[in-house]
Amino acid sequence: MTDASGSATELIGQWLEASPFVLELGISVEKIERDLAVLVLPFRQTSTTIADVVHGGALSSLIDTAATAAAWPAPRPRDRSEERPWRSR
Repeated sequence: MTDASGSATELIGQWLEASPFVLELGISVEKIERDLAVLVLPFRQTSTTIADVVHGGALSSLIDTAATAAAWPAPRPRDRSEERPWRSR
């Protein structure tokens, strides 16, 4: 892991720990690496729809937050669209 991705990993960790919405849902970080984020959404009665069924909005928030955390530290691919332009004959 390069210094740039390491600092990005630290930044996303700090963001997750300070996000009011993440804190409200109780999402915690178990592990963050380049291309990997393991987050935990604890079961809370306030996050259910009926009985013990977790609300889709809570699950969607977990998915969205984990995807952001996993993708953030990854370096962006270089745009090569201008390097080899397709030529028509």
